[in-house]
Amino acid sequence: EQPAREIAAFCTWAGMRLPEEEEWDWAAGNGRDDRFPWGPEWPPPAGTGNLADAAATRIGWWWGAIAGLDDGHGATAPAGRFPANRFGLLDMVGNVWEHCAREMRSGAWTEFRPSRLMSRRGEEEAGPNPAVGFRVVMDLTEK
Repeated sequence: EQPAREIAAFCTWAGMRLPEEEEWDWAAGNGRDDRFPWGPEWPPPAGTGNLADAAATRIGWWWGAIAGLDDGHGATAPAGRFPANRFGLLDMVGNVWEHCAREMRSGAWTEFRPSRLMSRRGEEEAGPNPAVGFRVVMDLTEK
């Protein structure tokens, strides 16, 4: 609960908010209804995002990995390491679970199962966790 309150306080202070789940899904999915932002197929193409792959296994990640994928980042990657989507948004696939207004989205560098990526509810507990983060949105007003 404490991290969620701290995130909410930051958003209020900054004049921003967390995205609603539907907003995050639409933005991550490039405005399409595909199962994943890159389309309906599995596995993800190279360069899609930071997911559990050969790089994660090199640092000792043993839960599982996506065969044939190596993004070069064993754990979290610095922001902006993967191409922007058609909306100009970076790192919408993997890296860290992202808090939304009620649930978490994205999947983290620890994810290797299609059922745990993108428009799925994250089950991670809120709290200090190197695979959990957030991004904010700002509502624009028309003049």
